[in-house]
Amino acid sequence: MHLLPLLKIFRNNRVKKMGESTTANPHRIAICIKSQDGAKMYFRVARDKKIQELLKSYCKAKNYEYREVSFIHNGDRIQPKQTLFQLGIEDGDEIAAMYHQSGGGNPAAFA
Repeated sequence: MHLLPLLKIFRNNRVKKMGESTTANPHRIAICIKSQDGAKMYFRVARDKKIQELLKSYCKAKNYEYREVSFIHNGDRIQPKQTLFQLGIEDGDEIAAMYHQSGGGNPAAFA
């Protein structure tokens, strides 16, 4: 499965916008993963593949540890064993990536 980041899709000498369906392959959709800092990464994937492959590719590209990132779609945490179709993810949808952070508190406050 090819999970190359999708920046622009060219077809018939025009730029195809996110969310625009394609007649070339209706089983592949374009989705966006947005990190906490607002950076977006675009992917084109098959709807019947497990989303875990996509999420691992995203983490590898961002140099994140896969087990330390939570992915959220429409307010629900994504289960990695499901397919995009089972999750109801459609062409042009956005997934939020939340990096787990521990610490950050004032140690003196706990004394």
